[in-house]
Amino acid sequence: MNALSGTDSPLSQAQEADFPAIPRWWPRLSIRHKNEIENDLNAQLSESTIEEIEHLLSVTLTRKPHFLSQHDRDFIVTQGEPVD
Repeated sequence: MNALSGTDSPLSQAQEADFPAIPRWWPRLSIRHKNEIENDLNAQLSESTIEEIEHLLSVTLTRKPHFLSQHDRDFIVTQGEPVD
């Protein structure tokens, strides 16, 4: 299993360091940063959000603007839906 992405897909080290899969960090992210992201799912992630993700996962991420993918946005929306 790939430690950063949480999947069985074999990713290169460069891809892993680019940005981890959202199920690895979203559940552990602070309420402050979750609210920041949920206020505008299309906005670039803030530097402080990226720093928290790095801290949570003990990784250093590539420093470039990062925007959530459609998959990431869908994941966040489903996390807020009530469970039957």
